[in-house]
Amino acid sequence: MPPAEKKKKGTKAAASDTAGVLSLMQKSGFTKAELFVLMDQFKAISKGDDKIDRRKFAQAFSEVVGCTESDLNSLFDAADQTHDGKVDFREFVSLLAVLQKGTPEQKLEVIFNAWDKDGNGQLTQKEMEELLYGSLTCPEEEKAATVHQIIEKAFLDMDTNQDCKISLEEAKAAIKASPELIKDYFGQNILPVDYLL
Repeated sequence: MPPAEKKKKGTKAAASDTAGVLSLMQKSGFTKAELFVLMDQFKAISKGDDKIDRRKFAQAFSEVVGCTESDLNSLFDAADQTHDGKVDFREFVSLLAVLQKGTPEQKLEVIFNAWDKDGNGQLTQKEMEELLYGSLTCPEEEKAATVHQIIEKAFLDMDTNQDCKISLEEAKAAIKASPELIKDYFGQNILPVDYLL
């Protein structure tokens, strides 16, 4: 390829990369410097690949944040917007932007959608039970009673139409009325990501 064509192609790629960075800055609220730090972190986690699989994602987040396997799987599912079983840099940044810079409502939506395993926009008692059994760190002999108590209280607090399902709208309304519920039902520290920056 002649040098002029190489230069033209390189300029086009650089312009595309610049546009991508500007777009991510605008959508995520991260600065250019923060995005470059996140890009380095992403490359380290992915070991040079352009995507992170569930295993690498779990390793990276469990080492730093100490989430349960169930919570990590839910976060991965929330990040994997294309449902291809991998998280690319854009998806990675989108998740971190919501978790670090998002409003409580945005955080709730990400976590709610991750918990909503069948994607129907509603949490059932069965979905909550499966997640709670996987994420609770109490003694095994106390787990069934604890899960039952949490689910009973959650549905009492949030299932306003009493259809045995919690919709995102019901969850948002309950959280708006009692903001502490987001921590009670959706995690004690909605994954702070300051450690990455």
